[in-house]
Amino acid sequence: MKLFSTFIIFALIRYILLCTCSPFSTVKEELIASTAVFSGIVTDVVNSTDRQMDFLIKFNLTNLWKGNFTNMNNTYVNVFTCYNSACCGYNFTKYKEYLVYAYGTNESLSTNICARTNLLELAVEDKNLLNSFNSLELSGHHKYSLKIFIVYIIAILMI
Repeated sequence: MKLFSTFIIFALIRYILLCTCSPFSTVKEELIASTAVFSGIVTDVVNSTDRQMDFLIKFNLTNLWKGNFTNMNNTYVNVFTCYNSACCGYNFTKYKEYLVYAYGTNESLSTNICARTNLLELAVEDKNLLNSFNSLELSGHHKYSLKIFIVYIIAILMI
């Protein structure tokens, strides 16, 4: 009985510690929420010395939909991910090309399996949608800002 109880406890701990993701957002929602969205070829996967349990993934940038990399030479992007899928880490393969949705600051971007990050060859629909959006659509705030402005003007006129 003791052995069975121990097994159940370890099974529950493992289940609790596993990565759980909410359903994927739409491409547009993920784009608006992301700090950077780009495609790139993985040039290196190294153990991070800056962040415990993370890998630093080095990308050769092939396309950029969102992000500001003026502090870089505009051809390489570094992204952190956790070391395995149990902590939501994405398993990148060297020399493969990916579409990456990254979060954080430009100096410390990260991604995981809960984002829409995927091999570029499997992300054709995302890539086509990203290419179709214009900058006004991407702001995500233009329709609300206009409504607030109109309400503000009406309130001033009523005074």
